[in-house]
Amino acid sequence: MKTRNRLPDSGSDVRHWVTLGIFDGVHAGHRAILRSLTEAARRDGAASLVVTFAPHPRAVLDPGIPVGLLTPGDEKIERLELEGVDETAVLPFTAELAARTPGDFIREVLIRDVRVAGLVAGYNHAFGRGRSGDGALLSRLGREKGFDVRIEPPVILAGAPVSSTRIRSLLEQGRVGEAAVLLERPYTVTGRVVAGKGIGRGFGFPTANVRPSMADKLIPGDGVYAAFARIGNDRRPAVVAVGDHPTVGGGDRTIEAHLMDFEGDLYGETMHIDFFEKLRDEIRFDSVRTMIGQMGRDRDAARQLLNRQGG
Repeated sequence: MKTRNRLPDSGSDVRHWVTLGIFDGVHAGHRAILRSLTEAARRDGAASLVVTFAPHPRAVLDPGIPVGLLTPGDEKIERLELEGVDETAVLPFTAELAARTPGDFIREVLIRDVRVAGLVAGYNHAFGRGRSGDGALLSRLGREKGFDVRIEPPVILAGAPVSSTRIRSLLEQGRVGEAAVLLERPYTVTGRVVAGKGIGRGFGFPTANVRPSMADKLIPGDGVYAAFARIGNDRRPAVVAVGDHPTVGGGDRTIEAHLMDFEGDLYGETMHIDFFEKLRDEIRFDSVRTMIGQMGRDRDAARQLLNRQGG
């Protein structure tokens, strides 16, 4: 897949089927759009092109409200590549771009710069000033300018349309299993193993303190989770605690992963954590002994659950 920071040259002989959007998460709804895009391009002898934007529009339009991203930076590009897209253009999202009328947006950003054979959009796609552009406008512009437009219906899972907003809400609540259904894969956090306090080792539960590689990555809500931890080609069942660990003095919010049946030094390694199910909330125990007993039960519960996942 070719990735660029600009649109393809309009003077090129290559025709494109195009889709536009943020595609945060590259979830089940996005994947349906991307399948339609790549299939249409293949049938038409054209290239498939995803036009996406950075930073996230909310970071520009509501800068005081932090956005926890599902697939920040290169993670989204990697996910798009797995969907078989030929090209991706990552354009800067600015206040000036957001102020363009929908018609100007399509004419100036897309039609002027790309040989558009067709365009695929989701049922609720909105663009341009005040998000006032919609599928009806795209269809009208397609008729006027001579390109096909396909509007994809929503993907309904667990009784409601799949959306990035819905997935973020589930993850913030710790409902990682439900989020995985909408993503069609476990939610993954990647980070570097850094030095921690070493408290877990003294309790017989050594943990890896994982610092996320991207600061704007959404971290699931506080709690204890069954997960798989991947380092290179090694995949291990794990218990992962997210929170400030109040029983042992609290502090900054961290991600602590206890890898089952593993002994060794992981400092400096890159770890991918695939969250499968929340085991319980983070709580303050009345004693360290009580906490250690619960940690043992957490490990047993995680092992049983992950064994069913093929761990």
